[in-house]
Order: sequence, then structure tokens, then C-alpha cells
Amino acid sequence: MKTSKRQVSSGFTLVELLLALAAGLVVAGAVVQGLLLSCRLSQTMGRQLRQQEFAQRALRLVESDLRRAGAISADPASEPPACNLGGRTPVLHLRLATDQPPITYSQGAPPSAIWGGQVLMRCGPAFGIDGAQNLEGAWQNRVVLDGLEEQQALLEQIQRRAALGG
Repeated sequence: MKTSKRQVSSGFTLVELLLALAAGLVVAGAVVQGLLLSCRLSQTMGRQLRQQEFAQRALRLVESDLRRAGAISADPASEPPACNLGGRTPVLHLRLATDQPPITYSQGAPPSAIWGGQVLMRCGPAFGIDGAQNLEGAWQNRVVLDGLEEQQALLEQIQRRAALGG
């Protein structure tokens, strides 16, 4: 009797290995794309949250100044500011109850290249370490918010609150 020696192959053929490698690369590529998209989305959300926090802080500062104001100018551009506005347009002019210089908010070109786009600036009393305004010191012109192109809704809200008197 003849016995047949049949060789049983154990393992994968070259074609099977290449197909598995291609499928693995497709899955790995999809995972990498998902991670990159997630990273970009996270950065965008973080940037938007920071801008929103800056806008809320600016709004609180304007509200605080509105509460202290004795009068709000109907035409901010016609009032003389206490600081050089550097060609920026006055958007809010507050006269204080005391005989102090006015507080003026202006919008326009940034004072230096470190700021992103249009800026909202405040010409008013400086703040001390304790957070209180120093009404005895010199008035300072400081950037309150930059990137106003993205913050147009905030400017409209500031102007509405000023029109309502706080």
C-alpha cells in the first residue's frame, strides 16, 4: 500500500499577509486621522473658550465703569478723551460723578503688532494690586480686548448696555 504524504501548510500565504497588512494600514490611517481631527477641534474649542472668557471679563469691566459713571455721553466722538486714542474711534464715553477725567472706550487699530486685529481700549484710571481703581493716579490707555473682528456681538452688547445706562 502506498501512503500519500500530503503536506499540510501551517501559516499564511503571501497574498493573505499583504491583504492583512493593507487592511491594518487603512485602519491605522483612519485612527490617525481621527486623532488629528480631535486635536484640531480641541485647539479650536480652547481658543474659543479663552476668547469668550476675555470677552466676559471685558464686559464686567465695562459694567463696573457704567455703575460708577455719573453720565454717559450720547456722542462719544464729540467728547475730549483724557488719553491719546491714536486714531481709534471712541465708542463709549463716561463722565464720572467726581471732577475726574472721563473714561473712554475706543475701537480701532492696535497700539502694537502683538495684538490680534482690531482692539477695544480703555482710557481710564489704573488699577492697584488690590483691584481697586486708583482715581488719584494718571489715566492709562490699555487694551481690554483684541480680535474684535470675532467679537462683534460683544461690542453690540456693550453699546446696548451703555444705552440702557448699565
